[in-house]
Amino acid sequence: MTTIVIVREGDWIVMAADGRVTDEGDICSECDRKIFRHKNELFGVAGNADECDALLAWFRRGRKGRKPGSRHSSFMYVGTDGVPYVSTEGSRPTPFDLPRAIGSGKDLAMGAALAGVGAREAVHIAMRRDTRTGGKVRSARVLASPGGRHGKH
Repeated sequence: MTTIVIVREGDWIVMAADGRVTDEGDICSECDRKIFRHKNELFGVAGNADECDALLAWFRRGRKGRKPGSRHSSFMYVGTDGVPYVSTEGSRPTPFDLPRAIGSGKDLAMGAALAGVGAREAVHIAMRRDTRTGGKVRSARVLASPGGRHGKH
């Protein structure tokens, strides 16, 4: 699967993800892009490749129309209002407090983020123990909303 984590770093909301893609345990890629920017929003997606592609297309349309099915995928995004949202395995996108992580290494990344490390380092820590997390780590950031529902990391 993958690991995507989102944390607050100063005035920024930072999202980081690994680049590993697996298929039934085989490593297919180590440099896949899982974080995307559209206008001033960030989107990170993990899970089934076909569902992820459909979710990314929906996000690039401005989240217009019906959200594609995502029973085997999760995603997070930060809207233009600077508020982060998460949807796991088909749930409705809901706002959340930071930090947050999705994917196979989410528990490891969350522990690291709660201990105070940045988003990229949290993914690197998850890579040490989660065999479905690995490869190139990428990150992107947007300004946090003033007075938003964000943690202090």
